[in-house]
Amino acid sequence: MIGTRNMTTSEKLAQLAAELELAAYQRGYRDGLRAASTSIQKLMSADAESELPAETSDSGREKPRIRLRMRKGSDQYRVLDFIEKNPGLRGVQIVERLSASKSDEEPIEERTVRTALHRLKQHGMIVQQENAWYPANSQEEAETE
Repeated sequence: MIGTRNMTTSEKLAQLAAELELAAYQRGYRDGLRAASTSIQKLMSADAESELPAETSDSGREKPRIRLRMRKGSDQYRVLDFIEKNPGLRGVQIVERLSASKSDEEPIEERTVRTALHRLKQHGMIVQQENAWYPANSQEEAETE
């Protein structure tokens, strides 16, 4: 403790508490920086391994692409599979067909289909052209139609 000669006990305790608080803050700050650095390194290495191309934002900076992981049979997987088998349908047509599904699988709610379309588009797995949805790998085919 610095300069504690002419201080009362309560003043000494208050100064000690302030010093302990400062030391704890500094340790927390260092730990936070270390954790952030580790997280950034993990994200950068995961982004480097990703096969998806980077997307640019309005400011011209690249936005990192995160690989979309889907379980076979999940709603997103079913929507992507449906679009791959039926390219060129509008969102409303996809919703109608998947929500009235007569297969062994349960129907998918409209909101779920639309959420899946949005996420699949964000991850570059599907594209929308003239209000119709296409798998991203068949984008060139859609442009020629």
